[in-house]
Amino acid sequence: MAHKKSNREPHPYSDNLREAGEKQRAGRALSELIRAIGQEITEVVLDDSLTTPGPPRIISKAESMARFIWRKALPHVDDDGTQHEPELDYVRIVLDRSDGKPGTPKQVDDDTGRESVPDKVSRMNTERLNAMAEDAVDDDD
Repeated sequence: MAHKKSNREPHPYSDNLREAGEKQRAGRALSELIRAIGQEITEVVLDDSLTTPGPPRIISKAESMARFIWRKALPHVDDDGTQHEPELDYVRIVLDRSDGKPGTPKQVDDDTGRESVPDKVSRMNTERLNAMAEDAVDDDD
């Protein structure tokens, strides 16, 4: 009969590898739980865009968080008349998530020494979006 190894025996290569694997599994489990909780429909919002307020709607936590990020990314005036500027970090989140965050592959092709076309397009789009975000913030000043 084969003897089953206990979890306490040293890893044949390194205990650090075992610890890294445990952290990775824990991180995956946490991500799955966050996604699952984000889909729970428990948050209540009122539709302020209507001329006469309608009944409250129940939305998911994920949608509630997305709405919060959008509120922070847009300039707005409070009920008190206080002007709030958009927060650049939230503007970047919206732009990254709506247009897709560009990857960071190797920037230079080894054969030609030149930047590849997809890398150049990604770099130019990133520069364009960052310039638009900075202009939006500067225009409000």
